Formats: sequence, C-alpha cells, structure tokens
Amino acid sequence: MDEPQSTNRPGASEPDSPADLRGSNEPVRNDSGKRASDFAMSAPGADDDSAGAIASGKFTDERLRSWPTGFEWLLIAMGVYLAGSYAWLLDDAFVYFRYGDNALHLGHGLVYNRGEYVEGYSSPLWMMLLLLARSSGLDWWGITRILGLVCLVLTALMAVRVNRKLAPRGSQILNVPLIYLMGCYAVLCYFSSGLETPLVQVSAAVFALFALNPSSRGLQALLGLAPLVRHEFALPLATAICFLWLRERKFPLGFMLWSALPILAWISFRVIYYADFLPNTFYLKDSTDWSQGLVYLNDAVSPYFLPLLLSLGVLASVALILRGQRDQLELDARALMLIFALPVAVYAVRIGGDPRHYRYLAFSICLTVLALGGLAERVLAHVSPAARSPASIGFGLALFALIVSCYPVQLQQHPLRGDQGNQIIGKINDAAYHRERIELPRWGSGRTAIEQKGRYRLWLEEHPEGEYESVIAAKWCRNLYKRFDQRSINSLGLTDPILARTNMDSDRPAHKRGLKPLAENLAELQRHADWKPEVGATRAAVEAGRAAYWIRNNLGAIEAIERKIYNDHDPLQNLKLALTPTQRIEP
Repeated sequence: MDEPQSTNRPGASEPDSPADLRGSNEPVRNDSGKRASDFAMSAPGADDDSAGAIASGKFTDERLRSWPTGFEWLLIAMGVYLAGSYAWLLDDAFVYFRYGDNALHLGHGLVYNRGEYVEGYSSPLWMMLLLLARSSGLDWWGITRILGLVCLVLTALMAVRVNRKLAPRGSQILNVPLIYLMGCYAVLCYFSSGLETPLVQVSAAVFALFALNPSSRGLQALLGLAPLVRHEFALPLATAICFLWLRERKFPLGFMLWSALPILAWISFRVIYYADFLPNTFYLKDSTDWSQGLVYLNDAVSPYFLPLLLSLGVLASVALILRGQRDQLELDARALMLIFALPVAVYAVRIGGDPRHYRYLAFSICLTVLALGGLAERVLAHVSPAARSPASIGFGLALFALIVSCYPVQLQQHPLRGDQGNQIIGKINDAAYHRERIELPRWGSGRTAIEQKGRYRLWLEEHPEGEYESVIAAKWCRNLYKRFDQRSINSLGLTDPILARTNMDSDRPAHKRGLKPLAENLAELQRHADWKPEVGATRAAVEAGRAAYWIRNNLGAIEAIERKIYNDHDPLQNLKLALTPTQRIEP
C-alpha cells in the first residue's frame, strides 16, 4: 500500500488534502458527506500493517483517530480494575491445568490420564496459549489473570477501532460499545475464569473488524483461528466465506485456503493423536433443549439493558435515515456483524445454554454491542457544538454507572460488595458460586495458588515410570487435578469418552448427575489388578464377571471407543477410526 506523500515533495506548494491523509481503508466522502465508493468495493489490503508509516514518522489521520481518547483510556482502566475485582476460576479450568501439567511436567503427553488419548478440553487455541505461558514457569493463577487482562485490552482497542470506522470523522467520541463492554459485569467476569472465554470475546471484535474491512488478509487469517477457539465458531467462519462469495461473485478460494490452514493442521493432529474429528465435550453437550436455551438467553441479556440499548440503536438509525444519512451508517457492515452473531446464539440456545450465566452467549452479545458503534456520535453531531461535549461526557458517565450497577438475578447483591450470596435460578448460577468455593490469593500478594510442581518432582522420583497408584471418580475438576497420581474419571463426563457418549437426561445444561454411578462402575472396573489401559480391557472384565450390567449391554460401543482411546497414532488407522460412527451408550 502506498504511503501518503510528504508535504516536502518536489514541486509541492500546498499540504496534502484530507483525502490523501485518510488512509486507503476509510471510505472517501464528498462535501455532502456521502461515500465516493460503496462499502462492498473496498480495496484489498486496506488494513495492512502500519510499520512503514511508523518508521518514517508519517502517521495518517486515520491511524491517529483510531487511538483511544482520554475518556476511552479511562474506560479501559476501569475495565481492568473491575475485571481484577471480579476475577475467579471456574472448576472446569482445572481440566486445562491437568492437561498442561501432564504434558509439561509429568511427561504423559497432552492427555488427562496417562496412556488415554482423549481431547477433553474445549479450545485448542486456549490450550496452546496456556502451554506456552506455563512453559515460562508461571503458576496457573498468574497465567489466567495475565492472559485475561491482555485479551481485555485487545478487545477494548479493537472496540475503539470499530467505533471509529462507524462514527463520522471529527465527531465527539462517546463509544457506547466500549462503555458497555468495560462496565458490564458478565463481560468483565469472563476475562478471567481460566476458560477460553477471553479469546471468545477477542474473536467477536475480530469478526466486527472483518465486517468493516472484509478484504484484509490479516483479518481473514485471524478468522481462520476462530474454530480453534471453540468448535461452533466454524458457523460464523462459514458465513464469512459465503458473504465474500456473494460480494465478489466468485468463490473466495484464497480466503478459503488461508483460513483453512490452521483448522486443517489441528484436525490432522486431532485425528493422529486422538483418533477423532471433534472434542469430547461436543459429544457430552450436543443435545437439544430450546426452552431452556431461551431461558438462558433472557438470563444473559435482560440484567444489562441490552434489549433497551438495541431498541435505542434502531430508533437512532431510523432517525438518521430519515435525515438522509443512510449511506453513511454502514448498514451492510452492521448487519453482517449481527449475521455472524446469530448462528452462535442459535447454537447456544439449541443446546440449552450453560449452567453459568452469560458464558455461551459471550461471542454473540459482544458482537451485537459492537454493531451499535458510531450511532451515538452521529446523533451527537446534531447537538449544538457548545452542548456537544458536556452532553457526551454526561451521558457517557451516566451510562457507564448504570451498566456497572447491574448484576445477575442469581446474586443477592452487587459483586463489588463482597459476599454476594448466590442461588440457582432457571437452572443457571453465577460465577460467584465457584468464586466462593475456590479461594485464591489477591493479585500482588506474592503467594501462588494451585501450584504442584514440587509435588510432581517428588512423585516422579518415587515413580519414574509414571504409573498410577489407583483410580478415582469425582465431579470436581480441582480435586482430580490435585490427585495427579491417580487415574481420574470426571463423573460429569467432561474428560471421559464413554460417559460423554451416554444417553442421559441433564439436570442442568451439560450437568448430568445420573452419570455419577456409571463413573463409579468404571472406576471399580479399572481398580482391579488385572485391568490395563489397552484395547480389550473392557471385554476381559466382562468375561471375568466384573463389569456392571450397562457395560455388558453396550460392550460393542465401548470397544469402539476403546480403539480411539488407546490408539497407536497410525494416521491411516486413526482416520478410519475417526470416520467410523460411534453408537450412543444406553445406561
């Protein structure tokens, strides 16, 4: 991309025009404010890196206006503070921690139990980031907080960028999406938890930027990582491919190949290592409960005035259209953001959501909020110049205070007030339940939490082969993480492929307490001295009369699962195993 030419060029008598300083990514507008070219015809590569401009000291007006204002920096600082105040760990995070320590400190590989190849974590990309950070020697509590805060700042900076692209040039900046994201308890709460949700919220901002600049190769490459954040993000990625196909009137083969590379690389690893195409949690949570999903949707959006905010956004858009500003509203890009959000929201509703407030709708809610960017600035443009700045600051502070004051119905008081108390409402609870159960040190206290590396060294000295002492079945992932010296069965099925494929009614979304006695049956079977982690182990137990009735009745399906668990990493054989459907198990 050519750089703006210097005002000192030979023969130049006047400075560059505003159009020259704009940067190729900004639609050029004539004096009436209308775009000189349609949004859909934006030039490829318009969002390229600015390293050359920085090195030469030539910042374009577009890059300068993308930098946060003082008010936006204040919002980001408040978001960091509030996220730190709400920090917590979800019990499921200890699944990631056990996988990470098995790989880095115990020499078992990327597995939950030694010799059992099961992908029990939901996000490959989050797992890789955790492994990279853990290899530096940091403890898990520090890692999750640092990564969460980095993701928060990235999301905030991208929200600033989105808002600038949607706001009129030279406007009084308010940035309603940033106010919402940096004040909302649910959003900030999930920049911790230890799960992949920080990456989920970053992904929402990446999709929003792509909607505004679909020709950017960098953004296309980032979109290719989305299914590695969570498998359902293949839906908005496929939507993006279809959008480019319709927009360019030809199949976007380049984008398809570019975005497919990381996905194909991981699927290849998954097949060779785990002999499957999907993670274990997919089989556990793939169910249909529309009514519970609608309850979950209402629980996530209603406490934070999101329906009201969307209604005001629609009214503002209509008013601006009536004033002849339709071409300036970037309605195509806003609609595309909502289209990206829709399939992920529908998926979350279909499976009944999650036992935790907001988590499965994080992507869709963040993307919907970002679609409102720039509308407040366009409304403020019609306020008298003298009143514009006071109106912006007053409304911004009032809206931020309102959003910060909101909290879920499951809590008895605001999370900033200490002991919130919590209760399950609509089969959904808040992070507070896990925040109270897992006591963690304050940031900067100098104490580490959840650290076992010293115990690992002692154990490996006594057990150089890494053999397990016994078998334990329990539902709390933290307890299983502590018992690294035992073969562990998660009784909710998170990491066990047999339980995950068992037909069992849910007490709450993804919580099947009926699996607990089945987990005990599996543990009892594996505690026997003759049992070995290999193909044929279950049949031997059945023939010896040591297997429960449901194991005997589902022996064929369990043996098919065994072939996956105890595979030899042969690519062709594992591809055949991955392509072979596995029957559901009837308890």
